[in-house]
Amino acid sequence: MIIQRGISVWLGISFFISAVYHVEGSDRERPAGTGMNAIESELDYYHNAISLHVVQFANRLDEFFADDRILEESDETLVKVTSSVNITEGRNPTFRISLRGRLALPHLENRLQIFVDSLGADRDLSEDLSTTPETTEEDKSLFTGMRFMARETRRSRVSLDGGLRWRGGPVPFARIRGRRNFVMDPWLMRITQSVFWFEDRGFGETTRVDFDRWMHENLFFRSSSSATWSEASDGVEFDQKLSLFQSVTYSKAVGISINALGHTHPSTVIDEYGLIWRYRQRMHRDWLFVEAAPGLIFPRDENYEATPTATLSIEAFFGNTKNLER
Repeated sequence: MIIQRGISVWLGISFFISAVYHVEGSDRERPAGTGMNAIESELDYYHNAISLHVVQFANRLDEFFADDRILEESDETLVKVTSSVNITEGRNPTFRISLRGRLALPHLENRLQIFVDSLGADRDLSEDLSTTPETTEEDKSLFTGMRFMARETRRSRVSLDGGLRWRGGPVPFARIRGRRNFVMDPWLMRITQSVFWFEDRGFGETTRVDFDRWMHENLFFRSSSSATWSEASDGVEFDQKLSLFQSVTYSKAVGISINALGHTHPSTVIDEYGLIWRYRQRMHRDWLFVEAAPGLIFPRDENYEATPTATLSIEAFFGNTKNLER
């Protein structure tokens, strides 16, 4: 356990250092030249243009589907309130209201933020296409704190968090989070690394790797792999998800995903498979959305038998919602 903890913390610190001190030469356009240099510069120009288009298209879909990464990395004042109900065969209906908010301080160039979060400060995996949302003790908690943007460029971002988790009493926590984009035509790879500490849970780390590809016009594919280890987890807890999104109109989009989640201690097992279809519609301007997500889950504790499930959600955004416009 000590060796595993040391390796996880070392990986997180290494990612942070590399992100902070990475040379940003790849973000700059190569100067125009003559002969072969001119041809190479022209190729670089079109390569950068296509790469930027892929990144922007991925971000627009994330914004429309309210991916948690967008709110996590927003440098504007924005609050998201979600009210949802989940109905799963053989289980009691689950009602849930979640709050995520960021208050940016413009006089500090938006590098310092105050945040309120009812989902969890160490969650990097987007849960908007996850399977049935089981209510855990952490889900009942409220997180408040400060976030400092240590570094932010077009392709990389590093932030430092510190605050309290409120559940029966205040529990201090801290987190360092880094994200880096790598363009590998026609793919965009995004690596996100977090190292966190809770007073009652000790140290932990989360690694997420996304592969995005713009398939055709408004069709978009994403593979998301996430692994979390902490001193309180069952070994490494992992989630693999394959998703396909399509923007139907300006105000409507659909998505479908398959995923598998599990853990590695005391042995590696898959806890649940899931197949979720998703329909999302903008109801009013750029701040009110409704979403329906029916599907099937295959939980291990029910011998992986198909179990129908459906979630209906209403989301409202307050503050600076210009980042949600398309």
